[in-house]
Amino acid sequence: AKAAGVFWKQEAEMLRQARAWRLEALDEVMDSINTADVATKTTGLPDQLIAERLLLEIASGTGQHAAFCGVGLPGWQWQPSDVAAESLPSIAAWCEGLANLRPPVVLNVLDASWPAAPAVVDAIYCANMIHIAPWEVALGLFEGAGRALADPAGDVEGDINKR
Repeated sequence: AKAAGVFWKQEAEMLRQARAWRLEALDEVMDSINTADVATKTTGLPDQLIAERLLLEIASGTGQHAAFCGVGLPGWQWQPSDVAAESLPSIAAWCEGLANLRPPVVLNVLDASWPAAPAVVDAIYCANMIHIAPWEVALGLFEGAGRALADPAGDVEGDINKR
């Protein structure tokens, strides 16, 4: 039995198997975001202030991606989120002790606003939702991303098929 306040990490085998190649692809995209901001890099600020950007993960699920990719991208603050409040304890357990991971928040992309999410983010990562959700959910993600991204003219990385 679990003691009060103690949560077990949920684990999805498929995520464990895919995490290395996802981190490699994500690292390439994040490098392009970091190097694209030439004006910031020429301000004379210390590297740690320039490099720290904010990424919002949509549909964090178990929290495995947040923990693995957050460690692999130390220059980024990682904000995990999920539509299911019951997923937050597992996400928090995976992210416990990782300095660049924020506490998870409930976020429903179909909401007109995303009140629990940061108002402005530098990147949005979503690996666990679009391929299994109704098309309206993908549209909600893109609409919300347009409001939340500091530079909404960025790319969409991944494989998206309309049903």
